[in-house]
Amino acid sequence: MPALEDSSRYWSVAKNLEHLVIVHDKIKKGILALSSGVVPSNKADTASVKPKGGKDGLQQLAEFNAFNASLRAAIDSVRDTALASKLKYAHPWFGPFTALQWQWLFGAHTHIHYRQIKEIVKGLR
Repeated sequence: MPALEDSSRYWSVAKNLEHLVIVHDKIKKGILALSSGVVPSNKADTASVKPKGGKDGLQQLAEFNAFNASLRAAIDSVRDTALASKLKYAHPWFGPFTALQWQWLFGAHTHIHYRQIKEIVKGLR
């Protein structure tokens, strides 16, 4: 599948869900910081968002669903004017992003792994 690193091509559904929680939590924190006028001091790093595994699929799905509820509440709490901030924080592949661009990345990133999960499930039948 395009847009996947080689190291993530053969992840399970549970590992995909774990990865989405890890990445989206980091993005959420970055958006909230940028929207508050603060550029995060750490460097975004793809190696730090790899899933560790070890959880069964239903447990990981429950964590994913719980996280998404908190994610939506956090992002909804940020005013549109704050999302228009010109401050930027660098994505490791794409370069500097504003808070609004990081918010856009939620959807694009989720879609990539949604397609990957659909292919995994199709292979289980």
